[in-house]
Amino acid sequence: MTVLPCALQADKPESWSNDGNYVGNRLTWDNTRNIDALNYHAWSYAFMDDGQREAVQPEQSYSSLRGLFNMMRFRDANLPGMPIFVTEFGWDSDGGGEDCEFEECVSERAQALYAVRGTLFLARLGVGRISWFFFANSDCDSLYCRSGLYGSQEGTGFTPKASSRALESLVNLLGDTRFLGVAREDSQAWVYVVGNDAGVPTHVVAWRPIEAEDSSSVEITMPLPWTPGQAWRILGTLEGNRAVTSPVLENSRWRMELSGEPLVVALEH
Repeated sequence: MTVLPCALQADKPESWSNDGNYVGNRLTWDNTRNIDALNYHAWSYAFMDDGQREAVQPEQSYSSLRGLFNMMRFRDANLPGMPIFVTEFGWDSDGGGEDCEFEECVSERAQALYAVRGTLFLARLGVGRISWFFFANSDCDSLYCRSGLYGSQEGTGFTPKASSRALESLVNLLGDTRFLGVAREDSQAWVYVVGNDAGVPTHVVAWRPIEAEDSSSVEITMPLPWTPGQAWRILGTLEGNRAVTSPVLENSRWRMELSGEPLVVALEH
């Protein structure tokens, strides 16, 4: 049996009281001997200029998702080698026949794209396990009631949302791979290399770290030491993914069109 503590955080040490969740207060040297992983909830929020909290893309530099960095530093200093499990992760959105009217809500397209991009980012950070919250919307009227991958049972009979198709596409295309390295991570493009358990690269996945409602694309060129094969784009729609033209290889450089929709490229060997 894998044993976890309650969900804790390491970026708000002022939460020190008995009902707080600061990891430095909740864990002791004695009880850490009885757990197998740290437990963290990763939601991507940010406060706007007007003081209102909104949900943002996972790559946003001031996203609350970056609080995971503090947990990683706490782990490295106190419990080196212990895995971190993210047991809540997601975005509230409309879709599946139900609306979403809170300030933290995003569009159905945004939930789908951020789900995939956020999962890849967490894999890049070495998270041992990621659990989406929740499998379906709930029949209630508060934050997290619309975080499902499907509409609610009561309201829609579990009508699929685009996020369910996007994550299915991620699993179908890359589910048997693991993160191997960062080829690029800047304001223009995030490009990751994934591969098999032996460390052999099998795919490149790339996207622009932009808001989901921004449908613009850019052409980038960059050196990559592989030959591109088949390519797919993971969409923010119920279609899930679509086969697209592979990047062009010119003088050991890839030329490819990137948008906010992740591009998955199989490598030829």
